[in-house]
Amino acid sequence: MKYLLIIFFLVFSLAAASKPNIILIFADDMGWGDVGYHGVKDAQTPAIDSIAKEGVWFEQGYAAASVCGPSRAGIMTGRYQQLFGVVTNGDADKGIPKSQKNLAELLKPAGYRAGAFGKWHLGSQKGQFPNARGFDTFYGFHFGAHDYYRADKKLNKKKKGYAPIYFNQDIVDYKEGDYLTIKITDYAVDFIDENKEQPFFMYVAYNSVHSPWQVPDEYLERIPESVPEYRRLFLAMVLAMDDGVGRIKNKLKDLGLDENTIIVFTTDNGSPKIGNKKPNEGKYSMSQSHNLRGYKGDTYEGGIRVPFCMSWPKGIEAGMKYSHPVIAYDLAPTFLSAAGLGYSSDQFSGKNLIPYVNGEKAERPHESLFWHRHSGLEDFAVRHGDWKITYNDQEGANKDFVKKANIKLFNLAEDPYEKNDLAKSMPEKLQQVKKLYDEWHDTHQK
Repeated sequence: MKYLLIIFFLVFSLAAASKPNIILIFADDMGWGDVGYHGVKDAQTPAIDSIAKEGVWFEQGYAAASVCGPSRAGIMTGRYQQLFGVVTNGDADKGIPKSQKNLAELLKPAGYRAGAFGKWHLGSQKGQFPNARGFDTFYGFHFGAHDYYRADKKLNKKKKGYAPIYFNQDIVDYKEGDYLTIKITDYAVDFIDENKEQPFFMYVAYNSVHSPWQVPDEYLERIPESVPEYRRLFLAMVLAMDDGVGRIKNKLKDLGLDENTIIVFTTDNGSPKIGNKKPNEGKYSMSQSHNLRGYKGDTYEGGIRVPFCMSWPKGIEAGMKYSHPVIAYDLAPTFLSAAGLGYSSDQFSGKNLIPYVNGEKAERPHESLFWHRHSGLEDFAVRHGDWKITYNDQEGANKDFVKKANIKLFNLAEDPYEKNDLAKSMPEKLQQVKKLYDEWHDTHQK
């Protein structure tokens, strides 16, 4: 019996050691043109760039939504969030239904410890906090945005931007001089130290680069003065976050965990339009979509196409660029497959990306992708092959536009910047793709 127990322990230990650690780093309001590995010269993102260099970057990587709450619900479940009723930021504030498992809950059967750090925005009521939804450790805040230097000890619903910051269930003292991006990294690095003997899942959800735009002077000083003033502050905040990504990677390397750790960096939506000196001229935006049309909140490429890269030295080759469209929903089945967990083919809206990245599957992971948001205004899009339809009520920022708005049709292979609307010249193609949207929309939870 003694020897059987020893053998069981050894087998269990070897199985646990073979499971990769998983780290999902999720930025806030960061556009396709805000990372260096996309060829953007003014963005200083060496740590983020190294993830792309050591693994794969997805040239056509999409967020689950054009705004942060629904996007988080989608990436954390691997399912179209409309299927369980999360369509707006207000829906996200209420949380994900308990019948719908998130990544922490999905990975528990494989023995993963789970930690969430930073912005939650997936439930601001008891029963929906991270520790009640599968996470063993939490440091951060519950709402959609937060000041970087101040946190109150008591919630004032009129000032959610100063909401309490928690460590697990307890409100923490936020000392003068603390900078939230650095504190998020501190707790994430501690979590790696504390869980280095077992597989772990980390969800590092920086609120950077969301407003308010605040950063210590030391980071501003590292941005060249040649960078325009309206962009320097934003890029300094990106740099502070990138330093955090570097600290996380260095901790993994110091502990010998880097070879068998999956790291994903992506963002919740594209570039925010707010903060521009001249709102109608994209070149003056603090964040950059790198010539993609549109911004956060709409379904042009600039609102939903985002930085998206993944490394796993033990599991995928380095230095790859993957050209077919992928989306945030793909991460859940990718992570579960890597962890050795089975799932049904209809459980997720996404696909396990590893066989596609490694060349085992040559076809596209998705023939069609869908987006929809309704919050007084209506936005939707369908990407079917290289064809895309998009409808954006808020475009033009005036009440009359809602009456005049129409569905646009683009061929992204020929027109990646969505300049040539083909809706009038190809009405049959528009209706063909619109029918796909209507059929998908009928599956939503009302």
